[in-house]
Amino acid sequence: MAKVIKNNLGNFLVICLIFLMMTVWIFSGKPQIWKKPAFPPEIQKVWAAVAFQAASGIATSTGADVTVTLPVHAANDIFLLQVVVRDVDDTITITGWTEIANVNDGTAKHWWFWMRATGSSETDPLVDKSTGTGDTYATVTTYRGAITSGDPWEAKGTATCTGTTNPFTYTGGVTTLTAGSLVVVSWNDIDNFASSCVMSATDPSSINTDMHIKSNVGGDGLNAAGSAVRTNAGATGDVVVDSNQPPDAACGIVLALKIAGAPVVYSVTVEDGAVDYGIVEPDGQETTLELEPVDTQIVTNTSTGTADFTIMSTTATGGTPWTLAMATGSANEFIHKFSTNGGSNWRTFEVADTPYTFVDSIAASDTQSLDLFIGIPSTTSVYDTKSITVTVQVGEP
Repeated sequence: MAKVIKNNLGNFLVICLIFLMMTVWIFSGKPQIWKKPAFPPEIQKVWAAVAFQAASGIATSTGADVTVTLPVHAANDIFLLQVVVRDVDDTITITGWTEIANVNDGTAKHWWFWMRATGSSETDPLVDKSTGTGDTYATVTTYRGAITSGDPWEAKGTATCTGTTNPFTYTGGVTTLTAGSLVVVSWNDIDNFASSCVMSATDPSSINTDMHIKSNVGGDGLNAAGSAVRTNAGATGDVVVDSNQPPDAACGIVLALKIAGAPVVYSVTVEDGAVDYGIVEPDGQETTLELEPVDTQIVTNTSTGTADFTIMSTTATGGTPWTLAMATGSANEFIHKFSTNGGSNWRTFEVADTPYTFVDSIAASDTQSLDLFIGIPSTTSVYDTKSITVTVQVGEP
């Protein structure tokens, strides 16, 4: 804020107060620079997503083993296989796959298995049954962007059968442990009445339907799955599946896939965030290094990873504005500069509301000094209070 006062000697006295604002972003891609933030903008979140990729067709039989044809995939994709057998006495083996859970509804048995792809041409899984009886229905869904080693499922609900109730609810859902994890709902039915469904939870509120495949082989069957990203770690709340037809014996499970590499949270703080230059005469200048006490600002990278900082300045507003310039020889033009090395070098804000490189690749928790220089117009036509805003922004390196 610059206050211009005309004294009885015809000189102009200027009192300047520079406000430093900060912006915080969360993203995985390159930042989009806001030219004129009137206030520190709301935190934005953009995730390097873990997401559903593809679904297989449904492999079926009236009792024999089945082989599921895998959908197109790539290394480190996660496969989720669900199997329904209308025979509670069966056990199944799928070589190379890890069982997640199984449940018996009294008429049929339901399984879920997973595997991580090592390449783009994995062997189609054979569902090896212990008996030759029981209508069988098997499908695979694939997901990309999950962690590439260890168990990718950071949360596993209990496999549950809800019978003929519609809508049917998986009480409590799961509690995700990582921001940006993918909530996966996998369910099936021993009938094929339903042609569609709507899935939802408390958070995420809407769950996409990724697969809904019916079969009229044997006594009929249906396999379905859906997914949605939960932005922050925490409980999904109850997961509700609203089918367009009541099921015969719906059974399912809620899971959460951990994202590969937790998203970096980008943020910055500036201390103390205000500079009062005091009284500066016309055509005079002042810096934060010459104030008493010295008022060097301290900028801290409070991100969870390495970041780049940019900096920009507005014009001096209020009444007739003062514009930025390289020199102060003209009326209503002022100079504004910044330094990152204690005043040894100064960089001029040549164009208002334009970001300039402040510091690159600053590590998390590291600090950077910021000093400011102001050169006052030699003459001015206004006597209004002036406001100047300096904005420090943070982004991905």
